[in-house]
Amino acid sequence: MQTNTRTLIAANLLGLAAVLIVNYLAVSLPLFGKSTAQLSDQYTNLFVPAGITFSIWGVIYSWLLVWAGFQIAALFSPAMMTRIGPGVQKLGWTFLATCLYNIAWLFCWHLELVGLSIVGMLYLLTGIMQLNRRAGVGQFSEGRWEKWLAHAPFGIYQGWITIALIANVTAFLVAIRWSGWGVGESVWAVIMIVTGTLLACAMVWRQNNVFHGLAVAWALFGIYLKRNAAGDAPDVSTAAMAGMALVLLFVVLRSRRWLAY
Repeated sequence: MQTNTRTLIAANLLGLAAVLIVNYLAVSLPLFGKSTAQLSDQYTNLFVPAGITFSIWGVIYSWLLVWAGFQIAALFSPAMMTRIGPGVQKLGWTFLATCLYNIAWLFCWHLELVGLSIVGMLYLLTGIMQLNRRAGVGQFSEGRWEKWLAHAPFGIYQGWITIALIANVTAFLVAIRWSGWGVGESVWAVIMIVTGTLLACAMVWRQNNVFHGLAVAWALFGIYLKRNAAGDAPDVSTAAMAGMALVLLFVVLRSRRWLAY
């Protein structure tokens, strides 16, 4: 049985509002006494990008707000509902689920339940991947409005959370003082950079999800900036730059397909 489109729009709007409020409180209060960035700094490692890199959250949420704005307009315009409705129906309750997972992750992180926060991040990434699949990101769209207002931010969101999950696992390993099996920290950082790079290239190539690739390239650039400024791990900064260049190459090669569907 198909859910009423207006109900789904209301769920999307409430979910996004809840995420924005909790994220704001996480920084302004901050939530449970420490900001998200302060907690990240507790788990020092070579995979953490420069602070400016986290500005991508502003891009993601601003883009989603524009997407939400069109849904609000659809509630009062039958013509707009005709254009927006099919895309909303494709997503179903998936966007609301990602909002709940995002909030759950934030609470786990701020309660310093680092191991449990990985579970929350896994659910969040799984939800966003489902969001991208249901929306048809890189494959099909209801029109240009959907491609640029929904698919683009969904792709960025997925790419960023992919890297965030790797960073979350790294923070957990630091928290439990993992020895690395005798392998140096910089070697593990390079391995994680290579892993993130290959996953991004596969996603861009197989699904034409170029915005996923752009988000990963931005994260790798942030790692380069951080390590280059610190001057403590030249192999990590080199790997980050090489990874960024490779991902961007795949983005360029798949750009025509993105524009064509």
